[in-house]
Amino acid sequence: MLKDALASRLAPPDLNLIFSAFDMVGDIVILKIPEHLMQKKDIIGDTILSNVKTAKSVFIQTSAVKGDFRLRSLEFLAGEKRLRLNTKNTDADSK
Repeated sequence: MLKDALASRLAPPDLNLIFSAFDMVGDIVILKIPEHLMQKKDIIGDTILSNVKTAKSVFIQTSAVKGDFRLRSLEFLAGEKRLRLNTKNTDADSK
């Protein structure tokens, strides 16, 4: 999806460097951008916001995932500048 959306905005060699997958936690997108493409990060962030209708914020993962809680460092890229995720729990039974 991401590569298709960026096809008209990036050169083919740059497109080949893009990771095709990203993490989505609620309405927050977390993606990795290769160092070579960091100067085009704004284009990538805007494209995600335009094409992922449920996305409200986009962040770049700037460190490896670490520890039992799978923490990572993030850099804000586009959308709403927040890291708070609102969740709603239900009383549904799981069996």
